[in-house]
Amino acid sequence: MAHRRWWYNLATLLLGGFVALGSVSLVHRWTLAAGPLSLRTEERLLPGETLQVRILNACGYPKAARRMMEYLRRSGIDVVEIANAEVVMAHSAVWDHVGSQRLARYVARLAGLPEAAVLSCPDSNLYVHCSLVLGLDILQTMPFASR
Repeated sequence: MAHRRWWYNLATLLLGGFVALGSVSLVHRWTLAAGPLSLRTEERLLPGETLQVRILNACGYPKAARRMMEYLRRSGIDVVEIANAEVVMAHSAVWDHVGSQRLARYVARLAGLPEAAVLSCPDSNLYVHCSLVLGLDILQTMPFASR
């Protein structure tokens, strides 16, 4: 009889452990791993949608474009080119080349720029949706402000 009680206690302990582990996993998924909940549907990339961006370093800080490229690629953006701009700019901007303000606003939001930083600059010679121009205010934008 004592032998049976031991197996019953062990089975109850194991079952309780699995239930506790499953509960912790669900709570983690719902709270910590859910990601940014503030993004509305129109503020996200659609499934299968790609966004191609070029980054221009117009601030003069060495490797600023490379650092922004790594940040955007971790966010799922296809950065196809980084280069230095010909002039230094005071403010960062996103130049929309194909008329897709939604995608340009998405890049601006990821970089921590205000919506007013999105400018329409149509250019059919470019093969990118938009250009992210890093100005002198780069230290207040993502990913530089997060470090």
